[in-house]
Amino acid sequence: MRTFFTAIIIMLSITLIGTGSVLAEDSKNESEFMGVVYEEKIFPLDSKNQLDAKLEINELETKTDGLDVELTLSYGGNKFNLNTSGKVYPSSNTYTGGYLVDLNETENYMVLSFKVEEEAKEALLLPINYDLANKTVVKIAILDKNTNDLIYFEDMLSNSQQIDDVKEVSQELTSENFDDQETLNEQEEKNHYMESWFIPFLEPVGEKNITEEEARQAESLVLADDGSNIPPLIPSGFFQIEGEQLSTYRDAGGYYIVTNEYPAGSNNMLSNGLGCIMLQIHLGVTIIKKFFQHH
Repeated sequence: MRTFFTAIIIMLSITLIGTGSVLAEDSKNESEFMGVVYEEKIFPLDSKNQLDAKLEINELETKTDGLDVELTLSYGGNKFNLNTSGKVYPSSNTYTGGYLVDLNETENYMVLSFKVEEEAKEALLLPINYDLANKTVVKIAILDKNTNDLIYFEDMLSNSQQIDDVKEVSQELTSENFDDQETLNEQEEKNHYMESWFIPFLEPVGEKNITEEEARQAESLVLADDGSNIPPLIPSGFFQIEGEQLSTYRDAGGYYIVTNEYPAGSNNMLSNGLGCIMLQIHLGVTIIKKFFQHH
């Protein structure tokens, strides 16, 4: 597996969309979250009426260095129990903040990402969930290992005890909390994947490719924090548009960029390539965040 540093450029622009909840507040369990069965690809949602999955936290118990979790997953007219455990780490994403819960996979399900965000950013919520902006939100992506269906939950986490429990067992990504540097590096890589889990499930948006100037901006940002492990820079002249991709036409480097929309339906453009990712959320503020990408 090769790991590349990637960069995200976020330029925010907000369009306010009024949304209403399908469930009345007094009828909803505070440990119950609504979500959607995406199957194999993420698609835009027009209404909360399309939310066709439910996840309930039956038990969230702290232990010395992590959590034991019992979940009930409901979709397609069936219910499934997920009993698992894992550890909690603070998110390294300085824009969203929050906590990543790294849960072990079960026989039939893999939890691709479980993140708790306090004061969730509207720009990175599903458009139907803009009413959750600035609230404590849980975002959970689950993969059905038998069908490859993707099931995604994004809802308010109002159970203050569960929020406190997640914070209580959170461990910093420092050498003191790991047996060796290799184990620490592996966890850092896994956390970066949990932050960008959605990339393989996005459909390309060919008519919204990034420009050559934006490619040059990405080129200048692909740097490691300590100046080491710098991947090959991408000369701006390498890029040309080929169908739905902005790609290189020379052998050296071999970079390509495919543009997607994320969150789906938001008009935020995510350009994903070897060496760089640029997420543009048109709003005039530029925030840089480095992530790993796996190949």
